[in-house]
Amino acid sequence: MVKKIMAGVVIGLFVLLVGIYIFINTFNINKYLPQITQQVSQAIGREVKVQRAKLHFSLIEGVAASVEGILIGDDPLFGDRPFLTIGQIRCGVRLGPLLTKRQIEVSYIRIHSPEVNLIKGKNGTFNFESLMKAPPAAQPQPASSSGGGQAKPSAKPPSLPLLLVSTFQIEKAKVNYVDYSFTPPMEFVAKDIDIEVIDFSLQEPFKIKAEASLFSDRPNVHVNALGRLDLNLQQARLDDGHVNVDLAMIDIKKLNKSLAALEPAGIQSVKGTMNVVASQMVAGAGGLLVLSLEGQLIDGQVVSKLLAVPIDKILVKFDASESKINLKDFSLALGSGQVHAQGVVKDYMTRQQFDFNVDVDQLPLGEIIDQTKYPAQIKGLLTGNVKINGAGFTPEAMDQITGQSLFSIADGELVGVNIVQTVLGHIKIIPGLGDAVESQLSPELRQKIGGKNTVIDKADVKTRIERSNVIIDTAELQAQGFRLSAHGNVGFDQTIAMQAELVLLKELARALMASAHEMEALADENQEIHIPVQITGKASALSIVPDMNYLSKRILVNQGSKQLEKVIEKNPEVKQILDIFTGGGRSQPSNGAPDADTDQTESAPQESPEKKLLDNLFKGF
Repeated sequence: MVKKIMAGVVIGLFVLLVGIYIFINTFNINKYLPQITQQVSQAIGREVKVQRAKLHFSLIEGVAASVEGILIGDDPLFGDRPFLTIGQIRCGVRLGPLLTKRQIEVSYIRIHSPEVNLIKGKNGTFNFESLMKAPPAAQPQPASSSGGGQAKPSAKPPSLPLLLVSTFQIEKAKVNYVDYSFTPPMEFVAKDIDIEVIDFSLQEPFKIKAEASLFSDRPNVHVNALGRLDLNLQQARLDDGHVNVDLAMIDIKKLNKSLAALEPAGIQSVKGTMNVVASQMVAGAGGLLVLSLEGQLIDGQVVSKLLAVPIDKILVKFDASESKINLKDFSLALGSGQVHAQGVVKDYMTRQQFDFNVDVDQLPLGEIIDQTKYPAQIKGLLTGNVKINGAGFTPEAMDQITGQSLFSIADGELVGVNIVQTVLGHIKIIPGLGDAVESQLSPELRQKIGGKNTVIDKADVKTRIERSNVIIDTAELQAQGFRLSAHGNVGFDQTIAMQAELVLLKELARALMASAHEMEALADENQEIHIPVQITGKASALSIVPDMNYLSKRILVNQGSKQLEKVIEKNPEVKQILDIFTGGGRSQPSNGAPDADTDQTESAPQESPEKKLLDNLFKGF
C-alpha cells in the first residue's frame, strides 16, 4: 500500500513538473508586453519599451526569465535620448521554497549592459527628478462617531513574501553624465561598472562590491559596503562603505575631453590615492537624508605644462555630512615652498556656499613658473594669505566670488626689465635720458640699478576679488634707488590695468636732474622725482609707460615760469598784472627779516606766482 502511495506521489509530482515545464516553455509572454509596458509608462510618466521576454523552466534553475531590449525614455525637457537602456535582465526563481515556505529564493539576477544618461540642466534640476515625485497625499479619514473622536488605526500593510537573492550582478554598466550648468558643459563617462550584491534580502543587510573605470581604460574605482533596504520608510542605507580611487590610472586625454574647463590648466599627469570611508549613508525619496563620511588623498602629484615643477606631496583630508563638506587640511609642495588651506562648502547639493582660507609660504617664483615665453621673468619668494568665498561652482557663479589677499615678495628680481630705464626711455621729449642718467650714477648705485634687470628688495600687494577681477588696493615695491606704488585691476584672464607712481629717490633724482634740468619740474621738497606710470597689457606682454601728458605739462610749466620770471625782472608792469591774477604774495617785511609770527625753522619752498599762473592756464590739458 505504501509503495503504491509513494508511486502515486512520484507520478503526480512528475506530471506536475512536466506540466509546469510545458506551460512555461510554451507560454508566449511577448503578446502581453504591450499591455505591461503601457501600464508601466503610465505609472512613471515615461516611455517604456521591451523588445522581447522569455520564460523557461529547468530542474537546476527552477523558473528562469529573461527580458531583452529594455528602454525607458527621458523627461522631454531634457531631450530625446533614452534615460535608461538595458541589454538583458536574467533571473531564476526556485519553486520549492516559494511553495513550501512562502519564501522567494532567487538564485540569481543578472543585468547586462545597462546605460544611464544623467543630465543636469542649466537651472540645476536633474532629469531623474520627475521619476521621484511623491504620490499625492491621501485624504484624511473622518473620525468615527463611536470612537470618542479618535480615528481608526490604519490597516496594516500586506506582508510580502520573504525575498532572498543569492547573487545580484550588474555587468558592464555605463553612466553618461552631462552638466549644462557649466559653460562649456561638463561631461564624463563612468564605464565598465560591475556591481555584485551578495545575499540580497529585503530584511537583512547584504554585501556590495563594485568597480568602475573613471577616465580610464581599466577599473580604477573600487567599492565595498554593507547595504540595507527599509520598505516601510522607503529608504536605502549603506554602512561601512569603503571607496578607493587610483588617480595614476586616469587618462589625461579622457579627462580633458570630458572636463573642458580643465584644459587651460595644462594638466599632463596626476598621481595619488583617494580613500573614502562612509560609516553611514541613508537615502530616500527626499534625497540624501544622512551622511557620515571621511576621506583623504595621499601621495598626490599633478604635472602641468604651466609650471616648471610638479605640484607634489598633495595631502587632502576632509569629512562630509548630508549638509556640508569640511576641508580639514590641504597641503602641497611647490618647489621649496608650501601651500596650506582649510575650508567648508555648505549646502553642497543646492546653494554650494563656500569659504576657503589659503596660506602660501615662500614659493620660489623663479623656479615654479614656466616663464620661458615671457619677455620678462620674475624671481623671489612669495608669501601670503588668500581668503575667498562665494556660492556655486559654475562659471557664472565663480564670476561672483569675493575675497581678499595679502602677499609679499622677498629677494625678488625682474629679469629682462629695468623699470627705471624703461620708464625714462619712454620720455621722448628728453632724448637719451636713461643713458645720460646712468653715466651720472656712482659705481655702487650703477651696479644696483643698472643693467637689464630690476632687483627688488621687497614687494607688498593687498588685493580684493570682485566680479572676475583682482582689485589691487595697494602694491608697494621697494628697490635700490626708487620705489613704485600702484593700484588697479587684474582680470581672471590676466589682463592688467594699473595706475602707478615711480618715485626716484634722492641720489638717483639728483643724477637725473644733473643730466636733464627739465626734470627738476618733477622734484618735490625732498628732492625726489615723481613720475606717474601706466601699467597695462597681459602678463606675457606687459607695457610700462610714463604719463607723458602729465610730464609734458609739468616740464612746460616749469620752463615757462622761469622764462616768465626773467620777463618780469625786466618789466615791472608785467608783475603788477600778474599780481592781479595771483593775488600778489611777493612782499617781504621791510627790514628783510622774517615775520615774527612765522616759524623760525626753514619752511618748504613756496610755489612762485608765475608757476601758479601757468598751472591754471594748463588745467584741463
